[in-house]
Amino acid sequence: MRITDVKTVLLTGPCTGDPYLSEARKRRSAAFIEIYTDTELIGIGETYTGYFIPEAVPEIVEFFKPVLVGNTVDNIDLLWNRMYQCGNFWCRNGMCCRG
Repeated sequence: MRITDVKTVLLTGPCTGDPYLSEARKRRSAAFIEIYTDTELIGIGETYTGYFIPEAVPEIVEFFKPVLVGNTVDNIDLLWNRMYQCGNFWCRNGMCCRG
């Protein structure tokens, strides 16, 4: 089974009735990453970055897409290591926002 595509799905909606969350934020976002294969199977994952800065997720996914597309899904450790090496400099630092 080979990876044929990687896509981002961003969702934003109103916050729940949580009184602590509602005071700070009126809307809530999430980012999902879909991994398409040459079969009917589609993998899906979520990133915490989508909660804080969803606009950045599609660009990050596009950066890593060439590392994944065309590879088989039978060795996740190898794919993870390839992604790690490709983003070795900036991925280790995490994301931060300063005001």
